[in-house]
Amino acid sequence: MQAVLDYFQSLDSFSVFSLLIGMLASWYISKHFFLKKKPSLIQDAKRHKTTNYGSYRNVAKETESTIVNSEYFGSWAINANGTVTDNINKLTWIRAPWGTIWDGTDFVGNPIAIKWRDASDLFGKGIFIKNPFPVLTLTQRPTNFKENYTKGSCKVFFAGYDTWRLPTAAELDTLQFNISQELNHDLSKLYAKERSNLKSKLFPFLTAFTKQDILKYKLWTADMADVHSAWSHHGTTLDDTKIDEQCYVLFVKDY
Repeated sequence: MQAVLDYFQSLDSFSVFSLLIGMLASWYISKHFFLKKKPSLIQDAKRHKTTNYGSYRNVAKETESTIVNSEYFGSWAINANGTVTDNINKLTWIRAPWGTIWDGTDFVGNPIAIKWRDASDLFGKGIFIKNPFPVLTLTQRPTNFKENYTKGSCKVFFAGYDTWRLPTAAELDTLQFNISQELNHDLSKLYAKERSNLKSKLFPFLTAFTKQDILKYKLWTADMADVHSAWSHHGTTLDDTKIDEQCYVLFVKDY
């Protein structure tokens, strides 16, 4: 310790000043270049007004699709670019929630859950739909309640498109694959099995994620249920969820 004190006492004013400048420069460089915390995905989206599913550039052709025809739930096209198309309702979905990374074959990593205000501000806002949610026919679901839809501030780039958005409650309702309560027991079991098989084919990431998540996943819709709640999708139901809760985001675009 004495040797250190003797060293500093032996320095002239210029040397001390130079040493202090060097220490300050080292601190500044460390703070701003090496110790700077990487912004979160949502911070990045708010700042740059764009987001994506990773930097992988998909070279799969749009025509590379597997057609899945369901006797009960319509016709679907599983595309090689990480999307799935509902041919009946004329909607195309990204097959995994925001926050995952598309590696050209599969979605990897974990999605992020965000509050409804952030989701709707960034990716699109619908309207108020009072509880209980109205029963919609197959033809009503994709188009109902879209007249007053407000585009979000952030563009989502994926599979060569930038028109992805937060789905309305009516659109997300199409993924419930509802089974009529009037079916007999045997036919109801057949429908339920078909629904489970179809979901695992169309959205394998969500199927696997459901098995991992004890509380099940929730997906935000663009529509509010009241001033404190918005509609969310729970796999088989649409529920009003407090807007301060955190849910995942699944993107859709028009066919």
